[in-house]
Amino acid sequence: MYEIGQRVCLWDVQIFLGSTEARIIREVVVTVTETKTGVPGEFSKYPSPFESLRGIGEDGKIYEKHWELWPEIYGCNFSTVWSTRSDDGHMWTPVEALHLYNELVSHENEPNDFTLVDSIGNAIRPKGDFYYCEEHDSYWSRRIECFWCNIDNLSKRKRALARVLK
Repeated sequence: MYEIGQRVCLWDVQIFLGSTEARIIREVVVTVTETKTGVPGEFSKYPSPFESLRGIGEDGKIYEKHWELWPEIYGCNFSTVWSTRSDDGHMWTPVEALHLYNELVSHENEPNDFTLVDSIGNAIRPKGDFYYCEEHDSYWSRRIECFWCNIDNLSKRKRALARVLK
C-alpha cells in the first residue's frame, strides 16, 4: 500500500542482450498525490484490485500508475511499472527502482551477476521512502518487512515449536 506523500523512485533502464550491466538512463523521484483502486482492466473491464497512483515528479511532471486503465496480459500484473510515457521524444515505461534492484541485484536472487549503474557508469541504488534490509541487501515498500527475514523468522519459530513438542 502506498501513502499520499510517499516518495517512489522510478527508473528508465537499459539492458543490452548478453550484458550483465543494467544502465539507469533516467531517474525520477515521484511524490504520490493520489491513490485509488478498482480501475477497470484494459480488456476485461473488471475492476483491478491493484492500487493506481498519481504523483508529481521532482522534474515537475505528472506521473501515473495505470490511473484510467490497468493493463492486462496473461502472466503479468504490471504492479511494478507505471504508465508508459513519452518525455523529450523518448518513449519509456517507468519501473519502480526498489523492485528492479531486488530482481537484478539483491543477493537473495543468486546467481545474480547484474550491476546497476547510472548513465555515466557509477553504481546506483534506489532513492525515496522504503525499508532497506542490510542483511539481505533488498528494498521493500514502507511498512513491509523484508520477505527473507520473515521466512528466516518463520523457520526459527517452527524449529522452536518442534523442540517443544518433542
